[in-house]
Amino acid sequence: MLPETRKERDSVFAPGEIGQIIIAWVVLSLAISLSYVGGLPQGTSDYLEIVAAFIATATGFILHEMGNKFTALRLGYTAHFKISGRSGSL
Repeated sequence: MLPETRKERDSVFAPGEIGQIIIAWVVLSLAISLSYVGGLPQGTSDYLEIVAAFIATATGFILHEMGNKFTALRLGYTAHFKISGRSGSL
């Protein structure tokens, strides 16, 4: 007999996990973009670089974390993203 599978309505995300991923993405994007721009944005080109940093980190960071999660689930493990108390601040 096959092991029980998740019901379609069950979420693979823990409560608050998506929110923590979004917070980490925003903090990482701001840190990268502000360090690249060299401080607060001064003109239109700086804002475009900030938008580019948000897009780049969205594709890199979020896809990476989802890859970790779904690979663990496929192998029969659980994986949850949590912001550490120490690394959750700039």
